[in-house]
Amino acid sequence: MSKKSKIPNHIAIILDGNRRWAKAQGKPFYEGHAFGKKNVIKILKQCRKMGIKYVSLWALSFDNLMKRSKEELSFLMKLYDEGFMDFLNDEDVHKDEVRVRVLGRWNLLPNFVKKTIIKAMEVTKKYDKLNLTVMLAYNGTTEMIDAVRRIISKAKPKSKITEKMIKENLELSRILGASIRTAQAKSSRINKQQISIRK
Repeated sequence: MSKKSKIPNHIAIILDGNRRWAKAQGKPFYEGHAFGKKNVIKILKQCRKMGIKYVSLWALSFDNLMKRSKEELSFLMKLYDEGFMDFLNDEDVHKDEVRVRVLGRWNLLPNFVKKTIIKAMEVTKKYDKLNLTVMLAYNGTTEMIDAVRRIISKAKPKSKITEKMIKENLELSRILGASIRTAQAKSSRINKQQISIRK
């Protein structure tokens, strides 16, 4: 964060609590996810107005990809596909030069989603005013495993794996900032909303 400004260079948002919100409202789970998508669109527009350089969205953990019901995952895949297509067709995205990247084991997602993701990344790869990272089928454990595998593939025999080497090989190693968790907490000081800032 710049000393001259209170606006962070990067924020990471954990998209959490959609199902709990829907349940609290007496609505089906898919309405919670759809409502969450609308909020993401609003947040990204505000980030562009504020001049935030990097935004990371943790949209789907690897664990949830493995554990959620087929019905819910099917809805989520359609939502992600629509989201990336809407992103591609949004004139403001191109005017504001928003680049999108996707991290995680998104190769496990259905082909129709992967094709849309690849197209979105390809079309926006030369943009650099706002860098949007979407994490799909992602978690810290799998990232650490993948980082160690990258190190092993490049390391010399009998070389030691250091903390520095791990950091340099993490997918998010070049992106630093604050993270916000959008989940309702059982106990909180801020209107029952849990917001954690991590630096």
